[in-house]
Amino acid sequence: TIVCYSDSTTIFANTNGNVNKFSWSTSLDFSNPVNTNTADSSFTFKLQQGINKFYVMGENTITNACEKVDSAIIEYLPTFVNASVSADTVCEDTEVQFNAILTNVDTFTWIFGNGSINTMETNPTTTYNSGGTKSILFEYENYTCEDRDTIPFSVFIQANDFSFTAPTDSLFCGIGPY
Repeated sequence: TIVCYSDSTTIFANTNGNVNKFSWSTSLDFSNPVNTNTADSSFTFKLQQGINKFYVMGENTITNACEKVDSAIIEYLPTFVNASVSADTVCEDTEVQFNAILTNVDTFTWIFGNGSINTMETNPTTTYNSGGTKSILFEYENYTCEDRDTIPFSVFIQANDFSFTAPTDSLFCGIGPY
């Protein structure tokens, strides 16, 4: 079983009424039982990212029937994304750094708002050569969990709207006041 969205899961033991004592554990030898109510046929386990294995032992203390052990394997694959931009205001022709930390993400796309995209680098840079507010999107998807989301960013690019006029060429020869 794969769990994507919850950091805990409840496991139920179906015994058809033949069991009256349950022991739940994360180890096969039951050296660390996790339940205190042994009459409860269900238990909620906290999941760790990755593979989780749980065991249940059922007994019938009335009939002294042989105990039976069963197990459940649950893979916990939470999607984690932390995306950011290095600045929200920069001057034209200044490099802007984008950053993303990803866990269990199959695809991602940086959409820079200037016609360019990046699907290869989690921490790309781009340079904007025109002023104005740029709308940037970071899209990601986890296929197994069918998880897809978009994180928006805004960067204001301050235009460098001035120019220099070069002096005309001059040639100075000799000495004296010029």
